[in-house]
Amino acid sequence: MAAHWRSIFTLNFRPSDLHGAIMDNKFSFIKSKLEAIKPEKSKKRYYDTQISELVLIVHPSGKKKFTVRKKQSGKEYNVSLGEFPTMTIANARKQAIEELNTINQGVNPNAKRKQSELELITLNQVLADYFKHKPLAPKTVISYQSLIDNYFDDWKSKPLLSLQEEDIKTIHRKASANSKSQADGAMRVLRALFNFASFEYRDIDNNAIFKSNPVKVLSHLRSWNKVDRKTSRIKQSDFKGWFNAIRETRKEAALFRNNFTIGVCDFLEICLLTGLRKQELLNLTWDRVDFKERSFYIDKTKNGDPLELPLSSYTYSILKRRKAVISNSTFVFDADNELGQIREPKKVIKAISEKSEINFTLHDLRRTFTSIAESLNIGTYTLKRLTNHKTKRDDVTAGYTVLTPEELREPAQRIEDKFLILAGIKESDSTLNANLIDTISNMDSDKKRKLLFALLNSNDDEQVSNN
Repeated sequence: MAAHWRSIFTLNFRPSDLHGAIMDNKFSFIKSKLEAIKPEKSKKRYYDTQISELVLIVHPSGKKKFTVRKKQSGKEYNVSLGEFPTMTIANARKQAIEELNTINQGVNPNAKRKQSELELITLNQVLADYFKHKPLAPKTVISYQSLIDNYFDDWKSKPLLSLQEEDIKTIHRKASANSKSQADGAMRVLRALFNFASFEYRDIDNNAIFKSNPVKVLSHLRSWNKVDRKTSRIKQSDFKGWFNAIRETRKEAALFRNNFTIGVCDFLEICLLTGLRKQELLNLTWDRVDFKERSFYIDKTKNGDPLELPLSSYTYSILKRRKAVISNSTFVFDADNELGQIREPKKVIKAISEKSEINFTLHDLRRTFTSIAESLNIGTYTLKRLTNHKTKRDDVTAGYTVLTPEELREPAQRIEDKFLILAGIKESDSTLNANLIDTISNMDSDKKRKLLFALLNSNDDEQVSNN
């Protein structure tokens, strides 16, 4: 009789009936049974009777994933193994045994797995994450990428952790043979990446994966190159030739309606007279220029601090002229390109250098501005604000010194006047007084009386108009 019912059950059995036939979700895993399981509205677990900690999780979407679930020493471990049927039952059981052995040794398999993954993270991936999380200027990103490409090209696809102290010493020594400054720059970027990685990549217990920075070996060995800081600038005796070359270049460009060259000439003069950085000035837009208040505002600076400065007389006249000619442009220093602004003035700078026989860089102009300001005894905090240099955090006085454009106007004008006087564009007060005295001394008494009378009347008329 029992054999009769078994034969009937066998003949009428369909795989779809397996789902209801599985008792308590515990059975010996076989391929046909796992394939026959249908997803339900909520996630459901099935347990292997051969390895009780091996679990198949069936998601409402139909995905079936092997995991290991084990409680030990008050902790519950859930270790993902793989997806069925890509992972076979045999492989799932084999890996489950390995993970259980790891747990029995007091090691968290998930932590071990995450650590193994992070230990394999490449130099390229760390650099990409660094760029993603750091607010770097486009120029800085290009510079960092170039240094990595040039000096760590063989390491970009390798784990960052594979770079050891001996490798650092070798790479730095070879790079220094070509360029000491480039070698140091490349190592500073790498040092920044290791510092970033030490905080960015942690295991599940928040322990650092990158526990040391191998670039520190250069400091230990005192191997950093002693690269002298650049001190080049335009000498006072060259100011006249420099300004004349710019004026001649601008005049020639105007004949051919070369607005790009005219724009670069204007840009260079303002660079020298304000000490501003290249991108701070080239990115200036007209909505940041206030002609009524004679000031302008730069919101994107190298150090991240916005800057509001006064417009000194000569600078004001340059911008007024440009506004009258290019009133429809967004950028002050516009250009006929896809960006609508001047991006790289190197060719015009080279032409002016050849015409004036004065070699200079844009940073030379900034150094020249700072040097002239210092010669005029401009206050330290005032100069720092004009050049937008950050003060140290422990400088309490700097934190209380807040200078407005009006308070910066007088020192800014003094600096501009000094440049223009040395360039022969403007007469100094002493020269003007000497010329006036010389002219009056050569007058007869009658002419002196007439001049004095005219000056007094002029002063009276001015007072009446003011009232």
